[in-house]
Amino acid sequence: MSSGLIPRQLALETLDSLQDILFPLDHEPRKLLRSLVSKNHFDPDCPHFGPTDYRRDSEKEIAYRYWGSRLIDLYDEIENPKPRGLLQEMLEMKSRPRHVMMATIAGVIIAIVLGVLGLAVGIFQAWVSYQQWKYPVSITRR
Repeated sequence: MSSGLIPRQLALETLDSLQDILFPLDHEPRKLLRSLVSKNHFDPDCPHFGPTDYRRDSEKEIAYRYWGSRLIDLYDEIENPKPRGLLQEMLEMKSRPRHVMMATIAGVIIAIVLGVLGLAVGIFQAWVSYQQWKYPVSITRR
């Protein structure tokens, strides 16, 4: 029989999310939690939570029915953050795979054109050198 205002599963998921996932016992998460309490009027008892003696023996492993999808969304946002602002959106738009492929193809085409032009200049220089060798120009001094 449920004796609380919220379902026990929701309470367990919330406590686990706060204590183990969002604000573990490390120094930096605790510091962030204390700043949230002081600046944003979070519950002052948040940084002082105790051990997990509120669990029953059958509740050692629980499935996240309430917060699971939201925690996955948070994890995805941390791993692949969405662009913020116009500049980041433009950079994100230009870094899509098809744009990278188009830029690669454009680079290859430019390299081929420059190679052909370099070859043409080399052939012309060789022809001019051959003509100079075959028909030398003598300079007469007065």
